[in-house]
Amino acid sequence: MAKTTKKAKQTDILREAVDSYIQQQSNATFNYKQVSHALGVENPAQQRVIALKLAELAFDGDIIEVSPGKYKTPSRTTVATGVFVRRSNGKNSVITDEDGEPIFVAERNSLHALNGDKVKVNIAARVKGREPEAEVIEIIEKKDQTFIGTLKVERHYASLLTDSKYLASDIIIPVSYTHLRAHET
Repeated sequence: MAKTTKKAKQTDILREAVDSYIQQQSNATFNYKQVSHALGVENPAQQRVIALKLAELAFDGDIIEVSPGKYKTPSRTTVATGVFVRRSNGKNSVITDEDGEPIFVAERNSLHALNGDKVKVNIAARVKGREPEAEVIEIIEKKDQTFIGTLKVERHYASLLTDSKYLASDIIIPVSYTHLRAHET
């Protein structure tokens, strides 16, 4: 009984040592053998514990597995400001003020920003082989927008069918805002 408790304590200490090693790594890649060597572990059983700990951290998203068995710590998100560019095909982007580089923003992360709005974004960590992605966290300044299209009035709502290349969907307007009724048109 005492032997298993001692073994469990050693495993916990080893896991804590792995965590501290990972925190010291800035952007370097590493595998379980490199971590084992840095911690002075030569026992194959303890090396398996390290490998399992790295796999758990990768599964939880605390570290990134760049290739099978090779890991790195993610660079945390950075906050930037820029101008939002909306496209009807969903390939929205933000052009940052710092470098003028367009960064992809998924429709679900756009916070309903419109073309030309000044926004604050979180730029996600760059992953090898993928373009950077951003998420709008705040709309700093709205740009005045004018939409041209066909107003289609129904009984309880009206919809503006735009010909704009910036909007992927139509604009729904409650009838109370239009001062129109379906029988008046």
